[in-house]
Amino acid sequence: MPSHTAYELVLAAFGANLPFGAYRSTVQRLGWRWFLAIHVPIPAIFLLRTSAGYSYWFIPWLFVAAVSGQILGARLFRTWRARRTIREQAAVTPATPPASLSHGRGVLASPAECAGLREELTTDSD
Repeated sequence: MPSHTAYELVLAAFGANLPFGAYRSTVQRLGWRWFLAIHVPIPAIFLLRTSAGYSYWFIPWLFVAAVSGQILGARLFRTWRARRTIREQAAVTPATPPASLSHGRGVLASPAECAGLREELTTDSD
């Protein structure tokens, strides 16, 4: 009789492959590190399956869980990295001033421009 439920083993195979999928997305495709990122979790999944008492009929379920973990791990890591980059760029880039301060040009006016605008306003009211 199996010591763990089938759901626990599938979740373990899925969860074990999440970090390996994240790492796989950072290395060169079809390189030796890419190959290792895919194949290193397999012995652990094999040991889990055999120690739990499941036979060969359970391998397709674990295979689907492992591939899904690899794919989701890579996607989550790419999303996290893209959001982190955007957040870091937003912290470095100064915010655009409000339109009321920029005189409609998207930048703050220099002191000389402010003086020129002040003169225009006072001469127009005469």
